[in-house]
Amino acid sequence: MSVQSYPWTASVFKGEGRFLITTLVEHIGGYKTHADEVTTVSETEDDLVDKLGNKVLSRIKAVENSPLYVGKPKQFWKNGSKYKGYITFWKHNFLAYVKLFEDGSYEIYSTEKCREKKGGYNGCIKSINLPANATAEEIGNAIIDVFKAAEEYYERNPMEY
Repeated sequence: MSVQSYPWTASVFKGEGRFLITTLVEHIGGYKTHADEVTTVSETEDDLVDKLGNKVLSRIKAVENSPLYVGKPKQFWKNGSKYKGYITFWKHNFLAYVKLFEDGSYEIYSTEKCREKKGGYNGCIKSINLPANATAEEIGNAIIDVFKAAEEYYERNPMEY
């Protein structure tokens, strides 16, 4: 039995021609933090939808075996990124969450960059719910779909940095 509470969450950052996938794990203090392990998928991969879905599913499965996190989290976002500071990374990357609920269903949604606090993501741009029997391809398609919605949103509402 996992010590991690539901929902189990994978964070998917899109930018720099790649998807950066990490998971959120519960900290011994009760809050959630990004796991140190990061998976990268290039936007130019063959079978991108299937690979993206499978990599996200494997990162979510890793949450099940994750202990409560102890210590200071590493800077996960530096893996697979050319940016040295988190604010610069935030300016150039969109974020989507893939949540697995206890009943096996999924929620995939893109988040809005927080205009009041640089470096934060808040709110939902687009959300897609999938049933427990969703395939990796369906999950991959949903991720790409919510990122398209985020890109269109920022074309209409550009951020001032």
